[in-house]
Amino acid sequence: MSIFISILAFFIIFSLLILVHEFGHFIMAKRADIYVQEFGLGLPPRIFGKKYGETVYSLNAIPFGGFVRLLGEDIRDSQSLKNPRSFVNKSIFARMKVIVAGVVMNFLLAFILLDIGFTFGIEPLIVNGEDVLSNISNGTMEVQPGMLVKNVEPGSFAEKTGFNPGDRILGFETERVFTVQDFFATIRKYGIKEVKIQRNANTVVLQLTDVPEKESGLVLHELLELPRVRVHSIDANSLAYSSGILPGDIILRVNGQELYFAKDLEDSIGYKDSTEYEILRNNERIKFSVPFSQNAIVAVSSVLPQSAAETAGLKPGDEIQSVQGKKVLTFEDVRAITKEYPDSPLEIVVNRSGQNFPITVVPDNQGYMGVVLSQVLGDPYAGIKVYDDSLLTSVVHISPVKYPFWQAPIQAWSELGRLSKITVSMFVNVVQKLTSEGRVPSEVAGPIGIAQLTHVFVKQGFLSIVRFTALLSLSLGVINILPIPALDGGRLLFIVVEIIRGKRANARFESMIHGMGYALLMLLIIMVTFNDIVRIFSPQS
Repeated sequence: MSIFISILAFFIIFSLLILVHEFGHFIMAKRADIYVQEFGLGLPPRIFGKKYGETVYSLNAIPFGGFVRLLGEDIRDSQSLKNPRSFVNKSIFARMKVIVAGVVMNFLLAFILLDIGFTFGIEPLIVNGEDVLSNISNGTMEVQPGMLVKNVEPGSFAEKTGFNPGDRILGFETERVFTVQDFFATIRKYGIKEVKIQRNANTVVLQLTDVPEKESGLVLHELLELPRVRVHSIDANSLAYSSGILPGDIILRVNGQELYFAKDLEDSIGYKDSTEYEILRNNERIKFSVPFSQNAIVAVSSVLPQSAAETAGLKPGDEIQSVQGKKVLTFEDVRAITKEYPDSPLEIVVNRSGQNFPITVVPDNQGYMGVVLSQVLGDPYAGIKVYDDSLLTSVVHISPVKYPFWQAPIQAWSELGRLSKITVSMFVNVVQKLTSEGRVPSEVAGPIGIAQLTHVFVKQGFLSIVRFTALLSLSLGVINILPIPALDGGRLLFIVVEIIRGKRANARFESMIHGMGYALLMLLIIMVTFNDIVRIFSPQS
């Protein structure tokens, strides 16, 4: 029953997207007084048709989308050139409005669906690595290191083998395992007979007497390869080493912030009395507090003439150790203390030529001493050397994104712009892969792949279908407006050329270009569909 509902949902979603697109052309053609010959639901052959006014409204045999037929759309039709209500005889501006109306309707549908989704709460649309990291950082996406079991179907191979929900599967971190299919394919490849499981604080060994070729009943949380920072080496004399951090440890968090790239470590550390590290070691999270080792120094870079600092005897190059008995690590620390003591004597301990001694300074009534301070940075890593690595990670939960109804349209509009840019970028990537490597990227889905995704979203509920439909409508609109022959953007391009040249393109030439574009698009669809079929019938577990 669920498969039947998914198939029905697939046809309804695609029909809605196409009908909305064609309805845009239809409405704008009517407004431009273009003769609309037919508006059809589904694709021919026609089952039923009735004429209202001058337009035939038809129901067709193939339940997929729809179409609108305008007089003069086929520029090779010499008869249409004689009719003043023909599309081809309308003004440039009128033709442009008719062409872009379909795309506008797809964008409008996507906007409305996103608005509904954000009002009631939908999972964020995560389409690239930056989305993943930002959603983890803001708490929308909860992740756990390693490969975690989400569910085990009753009576299945996985249950009989001994898998339990919540188990962390060990020993596959170095393999490119992102699905259950990948997991069992790796087991078959290396002839693995047992699997180690971390269950609570214990390690359990499961014996594999057999590996199923088809359904296993094992459901994993969604897996991804997350960038992480691994400790390469540590100075044995450093505070980090004495605190317990070891080479090979993965740094998950620094001072409560997720750490993904080695270049961000210094910014995450800051200059505090201590740095809190959350480390992953042997699939166990451990927290360490590393005292700050006075690697940060506040130095006097210049002294203003006739200032309180000059009167007190401060000199360029002096290193400020403490102010009023308080240790300082940054020039902000110094400023914060001096503001508390305007017109009052302050004891400042400075280091000059290797010797510490106190100097008494009386700041002005605003707490200024008359010095320019600089930050002298030592080794902020406390003896730690790190490098970029990656870690197999399970997505255990994604929280819905919800806004008040008056904010939802603003967020929907912002999301529309963001996803439009990403869609264009992804399409350009597809074209580059095709021209340079002669292949379609594996992550691109065709009709069959989209049908599979529809099944997934149907099982997740109505709001997931709303989100999915919004993304499809947006993608259809963006791709359709690109200057590709046979698409709306290609037809629009010919009108732009007509404006520049001051006359129409040759009808046969334009028709030939659109025909070639259509053929290439069909070839692309066939290639993507072939990829979908190969993916479906490849060995699964």
